[in-house]
Amino acid sequence: MSDRALRLGYVGTLDPGGTCHSRLEALRSVEPQVTALDTDEFLQGGRLARWLNRVPGVGAGPRRLNAAVLRFAREARLDLLWIDKGDWVAPATLRALRAGGVRLAHHVTDALWPQPVRLRLTRRRLAATAPLYDHYLTSNAADFRRLQGAMGGRVLLTQLGYDERRFHTRPGPDRDAAARWAHDAIFVGHWEPRTERGLAALIDARVRVKIFGRAWLARARRNPRLAGHVFDGLGDRDYELALKHALVGLCFVSEWNYNETAGRSYEIPASGTFLLAPRTREHQRDYREGEEAEFFGSEAELVAKARHYLVDDDARRAVAARGHRRCTTSGYSWRAIMLRDWERVRVQVAPRGVAP
Repeated sequence: MSDRALRLGYVGTLDPGGTCHSRLEALRSVEPQVTALDTDEFLQGGRLARWLNRVPGVGAGPRRLNAAVLRFAREARLDLLWIDKGDWVAPATLRALRAGGVRLAHHVTDALWPQPVRLRLTRRRLAATAPLYDHYLTSNAADFRRLQGAMGGRVLLTQLGYDERRFHTRPGPDRDAAARWAHDAIFVGHWEPRTERGLAALIDARVRVKIFGRAWLARARRNPRLAGHVFDGLGDRDYELALKHALVGLCFVSEWNYNETAGRSYEIPASGTFLLAPRTREHQRDYREGEEAEFFGSEAELVAKARHYLVDDDARRAVAARGHRRCTTSGYSWRAIMLRDWERVRVQVAPRGVAP
């Protein structure tokens, strides 16, 4: 067997503030010769264009991207192609890659069968193409169980994480950041009805909460209770600072996507901030309740715990410190997760003539 290095390609959204970029950089820490193709070059545009690009067979961007992927794999003579969230990939593209001897790995953090019909429409290909991959990594435990029947050992359960280069407790160069981003309670994320009910309950209880996300601006016009608490989305750096300097970081997992964790389940504690999140099996697995994070099972419990920890500074700081230690020493970073995931894939990947 020769010592030729594995020819590995990576395709995904490579915006530096995105989690796909975090996973790529983690993979490059052990496979430095990875070549990458940025899907943003093909899937950008206005809001309507971006939505059409997510509907299978409709947008022009995905058609150009599928052709580019075939060229990319052929010119780089890839042994394996790692695709991150391939909701744009056509089945014919995957079959052509496999026919050319390319092994395929797919990583997805989205639910494959979300509740809203409009979301399910955009994710049809994620579910339909799953059997065409050699390795299918999902962070959704329910989808993992559902796919196992058809795919067996080819489907792997992974988890969400945080980028240790972005979310940390180290002081930054901006000395005014702490004062500028000092909030009692903060939520950053998309709108869902259950999330709105929880945040409205906090507002009604006179908890000073700030909500960031473009969709929330439209909701505030329909729900006056949100007025004065809702702000536009945050840029990457402002997002990091907002999490770091809030007293309480609120995490609401997606009911639409039947999730048990969110990215903020790890980004908030990694930033040294107190985590207040729904009580789920995965949250209870990753943090000790009342010691490393606090959880709630109802709006009344959410309000009671937010009020308590905003008043009791010592208790809040102690929980936040233990949560930070648990998060940063337990392998919840994207780098640690990707190293584990890649090892599971790598041992099955090396073709003849390639050193594993």
